[in-house]
Amino acid sequence: MAEMTRAGKIGLAAGGVVLLGGAAAVLALGQFFDLPQAASQLDKAVVDAQVIGIPMTSAELVEDGPGAVRTHLTPDGQRLLAQFETKQPLDLVSKHFDKIVSSKEPWSAARHDLEEHQDAVASLRRMATQEGLTFDVDYDMFPYATFPEFAQVKGAARFLLADALVKSNENDFETAAQDIRAARQLGQVVARTPVLISLLVQIAIEALAARATESCLALATRSESGLKAFETVALSPEPAFDLRRALRGEAFMGVTLTRNFNRMGGLKGLQSMSSGEPGPAPQPASLLRSGVPSGLIERGFMARVLQYWIQAFKVMDEHPGDPVAVSTGLDRLAQDATKSKSASNTIVAVLLPVFAQAGQAEVTGTATFRCKLALAKILRWRLAHHRFPKDLVEAGVELKDPFSGRPLRYRASGDSVRVWSVGPNLVDDGGIARSEVTGRQTDDWDIVGAYPPVTSKK
Repeated sequence: MAEMTRAGKIGLAAGGVVLLGGAAAVLALGQFFDLPQAASQLDKAVVDAQVIGIPMTSAELVEDGPGAVRTHLTPDGQRLLAQFETKQPLDLVSKHFDKIVSSKEPWSAARHDLEEHQDAVASLRRMATQEGLTFDVDYDMFPYATFPEFAQVKGAARFLLADALVKSNENDFETAAQDIRAARQLGQVVARTPVLISLLVQIAIEALAARATESCLALATRSESGLKAFETVALSPEPAFDLRRALRGEAFMGVTLTRNFNRMGGLKGLQSMSSGEPGPAPQPASLLRSGVPSGLIERGFMARVLQYWIQAFKVMDEHPGDPVAVSTGLDRLAQDATKSKSASNTIVAVLLPVFAQAGQAEVTGTATFRCKLALAKILRWRLAHHRFPKDLVEAGVELKDPFSGRPLRYRASGDSVRVWSVGPNLVDDGGIARSEVTGRQTDDWDIVGAYPPVTSKK
C-alpha cells in the first residue's frame, strides 16, 4: 500500500480529520503583527508546559515510567507484518474474516487457506504477547512520519479473527479464544505509539474482535469450557484506551514542527501541510531535537502551540475518565484557534485534528466490549441453569453502561437474548443494533450484544 503522511492522508484514512480553517488565507495575507507578542510569551509557555506534562523531547514523549520495557519489532516481525500489505498473500487470507462474519461466505471457504498459514498464526500469537513491543519511530520527524505498520497490524488482527471463526466452527473454542485475545493484544501494541491515529486503530481492532466474539459465542452455547474460554481469555481484560497518551504525541508534533520550522519548509511547508501534501522531508541528522527556536516566527508559533496544549491538558485534568467531555472541550479550544485571524495561531489551526470522534469512539469501544462480556456470562449462566436469567443481577452481571452510567439493558425471549448500551444518543432504542437500522440516516440505535448474533437488514 502507498504510505501516507501523518500530517495528511493518514489522519483522514483512520477517521482523523484535520482542521484547516483559514490557515492558508491567513498566511497569504501576511498578518504577522501579533508574532512579537506571542514570541515574548514562549519562555513562560515552556515552563508551564513542562509542569503540566507536555513532552518537549522525544525521550519525554515515550517515557513509560520506571522499569517499563520497550521492545522494538524485529526484522522477522517486520517481514511477517509486511505480508499484510494490500494484496499480499496473508492480507488476502485476512479478507475471509469480513466475508465469514457477514455471512457472505461459509467458514469452510477459509479453512484451507488458514491451515496453510498456521505458522503465521503462531508467530502472530507470540508477537502479541511480547512485553513492551513497539514500533521504531523517529518522533522528531512526526509531521512526515508514516505508519504502514498500523494497517498491517489491522490486517494481522483480521487474520487471527478469521482463524478464530474457523476454529470455533471446528469446536476448538480454546484456540479460538487465544486468537481473539492475540488480535486484541496487537491493538494494544499499536496503541503504544503515542499519536491519535494509533488510539483509533486500537479501537477499530477491538470492534473487530467484539464482532468475532459474538459469532464464536453463538457456536459455543453448549460448551461450558468454550464459553468460559471466551469470557476469561478472549474477553479479559477490559480494553484500556489512553486518550491522554495519544494526545501527548499530537502536542509533541507541534513542538518538533515549530522547533524545526525552517528545516521543514517554513511558511511554504506549512501551506503544503494545510493542503494535506507536505513537501520533501528534511534529513533527520539536520533536526533540532531539544531546546527552543531563535527566530521570531518560530518562537511565536511554538508559544501558541504550547499555550493551546496547556489549556487542552487542563481540560483533560478537569474531566478524568470522561473522554467525551475531554474531546468536546478540546474541539471547543480548536474551534477558537481556527477562528482566530492572528498569524501566530495559523500553525495551531493546521495541526489540530477533530477530537470529538476519538472520545466517542473510546466510550463506544468500552460499551461494545461490556455488552459482549455480559453476553458471554449470560450464555454461560443459561447453560448451567437451562434458562435465561430473569435479569442481569441473577446472572451476576454488574457491568455499567459507560454512556449512561447505569446498568446495561437486558431482554430475553424464547431462545434469544440481547444486552445493550444506550449508545451515543443516550436514548434506549430497545436494543436495536446499528446494522439493523434501515432507511434514513438516524441515531436511533443501541450498542448490542446478541444471541443469535445480529444480522444486517440493509
